[in-house]
Amino acid sequence: AKPKADPQLLEENESFLRALPDAIPLPIFYKDKQGRYLGFNRAYEEFFGASRNQLVGKSVFDISPRNLAEIYYAKDNELFENGGVQCYESQVRNANGELRDVIFNKAIFTDSEGTIKGLIGAILDITERKRMEDALKDLNRELRAVTRCHQTLLRADDEQELLDEICRIIVEEATYRMTWVGYVEHDEARSIRPVSWAGFDSGYIADAALT
Repeated sequence: AKPKADPQLLEENESFLRALPDAIPLPIFYKDKQGRYLGFNRAYEEFFGASRNQLVGKSVFDISPRNLAEIYYAKDNELFENGGVQCYESQVRNANGELRDVIFNKAIFTDSEGTIKGLIGAILDITERKRMEDALKDLNRELRAVTRCHQTLLRADDEQELLDEICRIIVEEATYRMTWVGYVEHDEARSIRPVSWAGFDSGYIADAALT
């Protein structure tokens, strides 16, 4: 005969499993197969500024902006259809109303017979990481532009050609919308005479009255 499980041990295991999600610093959530939220950990409540009682039983369309909810809903259905685990990048709006870049990691869970009963997911906020990556990309573009400008300076034989090429490099390599160079005139208004320009709508520079 199959030995009976120790009731005290079962209770301790259940208590451990209930406490475990709250020890994890990432927001964690559970949903049934109909997309209704079953539960959350403390990090989820803090991130979204709502309690379990406010959220349990609701769907993504009840608690998220519709454009984001439609993404979550489609991804949940994709996971239920394909099974296994799922990882994708998206956005969420937090308790402060900020739009945050995140990675969702989700997996299905089943009953004892292997029937899919729902999903469990975790949210990793990557907003600051993406900002740092974007800043690094900007810096690399500007360094490439400086390097090319230096190379152009060493090869240049004509001042106008040099200025035109530098303006073009700054727009194309450093991805500035527009750049221009002007000389200060020795008149009463101290006007500026544009001598070279490149980029978006830069044609107006030639006729602009600059001081």
